[in-house]
Amino acid sequence: MNQEDIQKINDLREKMTRTYRLAVSEEQRKRIGKYIKDLDIIIGDIKAGRPVDPVKLRILDDTPSQKLSKNTDDRLSFSDIIEVETVIASEHDYDFDQIYAFLTFFENHLSPALSASYLKLDFALAKKRDECLMNYESVKRIVDQYVSDFNQYYSSHNDNTSMRERLRTDRRSVLVKLNDTFVSIRKFFVFLVNDLDDGRNSILNKDSVFRDKFSTASNYFNGKTYEDIVRLALQFVNEMIDVIDIPRF
Repeated sequence: MNQEDIQKINDLREKMTRTYRLAVSEEQRKRIGKYIKDLDIIIGDIKAGRPVDPVKLRILDDTPSQKLSKNTDDRLSFSDIIEVETVIASEHDYDFDQIYAFLTFFENHLSPALSASYLKLDFALAKKRDECLMNYESVKRIVDQYVSDFNQYYSSHNDNTSMRERLRTDRRSVLVKLNDTFVSIRKFFVFLVNDLDDGRNSILNKDSVFRDKFSTASNYFNGKTYEDIVRLALQFVNEMIDVIDIPRF
């Protein structure tokens, strides 16, 4: 195998790891998990200098992501539709800018569609939904304060090195809180999607179509059913957690 083939296998392994995170059902996760283990065997053989069994290489022609349901890979990635703008002056930090862009999208588009004014749930789930949205609003205020503090520091032209380093250290703390919040929100949407897949009626108006009547701006989810919105919400949250990607920070 040449270097290009090896790189393709490594890239595929990384892609399948992301796909595993997005998988909703246990069946999907088992299938993808097995595929990743098979890839690891191939990668291990290559690193050890052992010849790779041609039979093992056949798995490269039939990846599980090609078979996943419509709820995962064949949907457009939110990264393709969310516009990223600079939010912290002079930092040139695309990773943080992308995180903030996802937060803004959640606030302007997804949060209204999931609110009690539109999405009708049974009492217990409605309470959990309200808790998730309140937790989001709380962590968004923390993020906004962090952005404001950083921009205020730059606008003051204060060359206080210790303050700049403190702000950069604070970033990890902010992102850990953000990650924890969205991991908790993810559990809620996994439960809802599993209920939908099992035919239960946790969403009382799942077939109704959403129209944002309180905003003059166009909402991305206008015209979609609440079932579709909940499934897309899980996709969004999975991508959000992937974008935060705590180990990078």
